[in-house]
Amino acid sequence: MRLFYSPLCPWAQRARIVLARTGQACELRSVDLGARDPEFLALCPTGRVPLLEDENGPLFESFVICDYLAGKAGWRSAWAADPYLQARERLLVAQWDGRVAPAFYRSLRRPDDPGFDELSAELDFLEQTLELADDGGGELPPLLCAPHWVRMQWLDHRSGLASFLGARPRLRAWLDRAAAAPEVVSTLPDRAEMIAHVERKFAPSA
Repeated sequence: MRLFYSPLCPWAQRARIVLARTGQACELRSVDLGARDPEFLALCPTGRVPLLEDENGPLFESFVICDYLAGKAGWRSAWAADPYLQARERLLVAQWDGRVAPAFYRSLRRPDDPGFDELSAELDFLEQTLELADDGGGELPPLLCAPHWVRMQWLDHRSGLASFLGARPRLRAWLDRAAAAPEVVSTLPDRAEMIAHVERKFAPSA
């Protein structure tokens, strides 16, 4: 297998976390997304990382890749055993990806008008799912949320979203446990490099 990734990308870090957790052998290939690598683009119609290539062909989108890798490795505790709770966990990740992560990027662009109050319904749903799961939840969902959570904390001085989420103790404890997992810590980028990258990317226009 080959994983095309960017070291600073939280979505690509997800796949590296699952590879580390499951111990699957995989060639890691760092991609400069600005260089328009023709081999990478021929495999990936979105032009984004992560991209996984194995004997069956290419896969893209971080959730799809991670779910595939978990199944391929036989990681039975990745998701909750109960079908309804597993469905709720998948919805939780979808809400995180579709609402919480985009709110983080918006807050980096517009720190004076982040609009976090619009997340209340989604965050209520997340906390209800965690309450349902109690100790019976899957191991994968928090690991999928951890890359963005760490970056939210690193950039809280600019974004403020980590402080906003931190007002929910159950959610914060769940995220903090995941962020401390060895698979997460070992695949994180350099903090100073990450912050400098974001400051450049989201610098106000002259």
